[in-house]
Amino acid sequence: MLRLTLLLCFLTETLCSNVLYHIELKTSEIESSGTDDEIHVTAISRANGNTRSQYLGELDNSNQDDLEHDSLDVFTFWQPDIGDIDCLRFTTRSDDGWHMDYVTVSTSRQPVTMYNVDSRFLSTDSSEGLRTMTVCVQGTETYYIRTQTSPQRTPV
Repeated sequence: MLRLTLLLCFLTETLCSNVLYHIELKTSEIESSGTDDEIHVTAISRANGNTRSQYLGELDNSNQDDLEHDSLDVFTFWQPDIGDIDCLRFTTRSDDGWHMDYVTVSTSRQPVTMYNVDSRFLSTDSSEGLRTMTVCVQGTETYYIRTQTSPQRTPV
């Protein structure tokens, strides 16, 4: 089996450069947040000043009602590796709005979670949302909390 895999890698370079993209996607609890329409996803990497993108596919699991109100769906795609994922771009060709809460994507690298921080719907109807929505990894913040106890020792 290993010899066959190595032979296939030698003959078709792209086979060996593919990775499994694992996407966990949470549709929000907002009223009318789910959709039955096509949603497509593209991964974006911005490593070393170079932007690379890879179309992953349509968010659709056969024989399942995906992307419904307050649901958590899992999708997998076997596509070329573009490195660390910085953003995901979602597109639609329909006016049936969809509202995502968050998405986690992983390959063989550390999983990253991205949030719909603008709380926008995805829709071709401009009064309802955006035709294309990009969510990106957010930076980190360190918060320091200072507390001080009262010098008074007896209850008032």
